[in-house]
Amino acid sequence: MELRLLSDPAFCEEFDVVVDEISIRYVAGGFEGDEKDRVERYFLRAPERQNKVKVMCELMHQSAVTRGEQPAPSPKSVPVVDDGLFARLRRFWIAEPLMFRFAATMALILIVAGIVLLARSGRQTSVSYATLVLASSNAERGQEPAANQVQSIKLEQGIGELRIQLLLPSEATPAKGYRAEFLPPYAGKTLTVKSQDSRSVTVAVPAVELTPDRYAIRLFAIYADGREEKVSGSYIFRVE
Repeated sequence: MELRLLSDPAFCEEFDVVVDEISIRYVAGGFEGDEKDRVERYFLRAPERQNKVKVMCELMHQSAVTRGEQPAPSPKSVPVVDDGLFARLRRFWIAEPLMFRFAATMALILIVAGIVLLARSGRQTSVSYATLVLASSNAERGQEPAANQVQSIKLEQGIGELRIQLLLPSEATPAKGYRAEFLPPYAGKTLTVKSQDSRSVTVAVPAVELTPDRYAIRLFAIYADGREEKVSGSYIFRVE
């Protein structure tokens, strides 16, 4: 019937006429006993029909008052059967038009899909990482630093990020922030400052960007006035 209501205007008008006739007869007290009980339980289940009956009652009351007649007693309120939340939701769902149900279903699917994506993205933000602590060296990448100045690290499978703690020289002036970059030939690779304190700066680089080789990092201090100054030395390490 719902499909016919959507596709057949003539049937829709006829259906509305039947709804009006039942509503008028109910307001006029034309139903009694089991028949009245069925009207209240099934026909008046839809909120829009309840509202229609209330409006009709008010109109009939005002009309009788205007004509100086004794208003007819209004029908008693429709009893509300409280048989649980799911039953009430089911009745509400059945009472709504087909297009509304379809739209609500699609909206629910989109909401659930969004929650699932958020949950997955939340799990993916937990990245496993390896750590390395480096002190600055006065040797640039093109030079050979002392053997004890080069640390090596092997990035095992499953490691998503290498976090490197760069120890600041004792004479370094505290700065507002820091910027780090790789020296050529690896300039341009991603280096993100994760944290800093008065003694060190921790940077991170995605493990996928590191192939077995020797790397050198240059650190710059950024001061409150916007001035940028290179921290002495460089930080050298090897990926095996």
